[in-house]
Amino acid sequence: MGVNEPQSGKEMLEETLRIVQGDRLKSYGDPLTNHENIGGLWNWFLRKKLKEDITSREVALMMVLLKVAREMHEPKHDNPVDIAGYAYVVQQMEYLQHLREEEDGIKENETPYAPYTEEQLQDDSE
Repeated sequence: MGVNEPQSGKEMLEETLRIVQGDRLKSYGDPLTNHENIGGLWNWFLRKKLKEDITSREVALMMVLLKVAREMHEPKHDNPVDIAGYAYVVQQMEYLQHLREEEDGIKENETPYAPYTEEQLQDDSE
């Protein structure tokens, strides 16, 4: 598929999964820890203005709003992909938090699965 060709919704969601479960997972680690870190930095930066701390869930939702604002200015292919990615992140963070809270659950900075192998990621990018 060419860069400017439209994608079906299914193709867009498949691209989103390849990104969030591949490159982003490798680059940034698990989304819960990453968004907790972002929230912590935002809370520190805005400490004199906030009445309550920003949660990791709110970080992901605000990133959706950022992508919506960019889309309002100039529609681009990556905006809906990223919006879908942040929706995935919201749900995945809830799941990871649940796993953390289980007695034998995952530890912080651990990823419970690697859904795509290196070969699958390379095959999909060609």
